[in-house]
Amino acid sequence: HHAFYSCSQIESIFLDKNVEKIGYWSFQYCQKLKSIQIPDSVKYLGNESFYSCIELTSLKIGNGISIIGYNTFSYCSNLINVELGNKIKVIGKCAFSNCKNLVKIEIPNSVELIEDSTFEECSKLTLVILGNNLKIIGNNIFSSCYNLKNIQIPESTKQIGSLVFSKCYNLININIAKGNKYYENSSNDGIL
Repeated sequence: HHAFYSCSQIESIFLDKNVEKIGYWSFQYCQKLKSIQIPDSVKYLGNESFYSCIELTSLKIGNGISIIGYNTFSYCSNLINVELGNKIKVIGKCAFSNCKNLVKIEIPNSVELIEDSTFEECSKLTLVILGNNLKIIGNNIFSSCYNLKNIQIPESTKQIGSLVFSKCYNLININIAKGNKYYENSSNDGIL
């Protein structure tokens, strides 16, 4: 925990293939860190581990991680490119909240739960692709994503939280995949 907490001059990090854990707050406030590639060997990614790395622009998470914890990448305000590994099951509360420059996110098919406020205040987010096995969408996850226009809810989704699209002023369509037995509508046109 706190390994490189507030080391404000670190610009790059190389994680060896022997690294298995990134503890809580490990790189929090490393404000000059530009990119991070988390290798497949990492099985644990602690809460707030990259919180407020404001110069972080690129992130690649390997296939060892199953849970992205609470606030892990919150306030990484310049984060643009995100590539998520295909073993992730849960994306935790506020994991990417306030990533103001994030434009696109593709959720892997392995993800079953996106917890509350995960992408809240990602004001430039325009494209979201939800994986085919997503079961639960938490509260407020896209709240204040002002530029989000369209979204498709997968067939597998059985629970959608409250205020999910609050303050999504440009949202035009919420499409429900055909065959979703939890959110079918009477007109069968796939629109919620």
